[in-house]
Amino acid sequence: LAVTATDTAALSGSHENACKRKYWAKPMLNELMHEIGIRILARKVQLVGAQYEKALIPIFSHATEHYMRVYFQCEKGKKQSDEVIKQHQFLMFCSKCRNHLTSRNNSAKCACCKKEMDFAGPLWIGQLWSTELAKKMFQNAKNHDAKKLLHIISQESKINTVGFYSVSKICRILKTSMPKKSKIIEAIKKSGCAAAETHFAGDAIRTTMQSRIFFRLIRRAAFKQRNL
Repeated sequence: LAVTATDTAALSGSHENACKRKYWAKPMLNELMHEIGIRILARKVQLVGAQYEKALIPIFSHATEHYMRVYFQCEKGKKQSDEVIKQHQFLMFCSKCRNHLTSRNNSAKCACCKKEMDFAGPLWIGQLWSTELAKKMFQNAKNHDAKKLLHIISQESKINTVGFYSVSKICRILKTSMPKKSKIIEAIKKSGCAAAETHFAGDAIRTTMQSRIFFRLIRRAAFKQRNL
């Protein structure tokens, strides 16, 4: 099953009440808005499927141009449907330090700066892509633009996290110049964490690294670049 949503203003947080009415979830208007929108869309479709004991599991998704699209694999059964619903949670977000995490509750304080976190959801917190499928799609793509998009998705599909970090936003907070994204990814991998670009935002990185450590890495990378 493939589902497309063209009302991206609602899913991306520009029209919060419309999102609540149509998708039974709260969106968020920030750098994570397109991923959050995709995950809200996925959950709404899954809830409808669960009514008929159909477990709808995302195997590919993307937010491009003016629409969002999610491809699902359908598995039949009550148990499978219940397992899908267990992965409906909230995304908590700190506007001060950009820290984010998933939670079963929509209230939490940021461990980094002790600030009350904003929330989006409920939404799907599971994987958005089948890594194997994304790899095959990239390998078989003929169109240049499609191949470029699929290359990014095939890499980010290997990192099973909810959310990412906007390098430009963090550099603005740190009041420093923006290091090269390739250098940041390289440094993250050297530290033992996974990292890749994300198609949801051109200036962002999806990584398993904690926000506090990511901030320190950005500060060091900017300092090195400035002193070259």
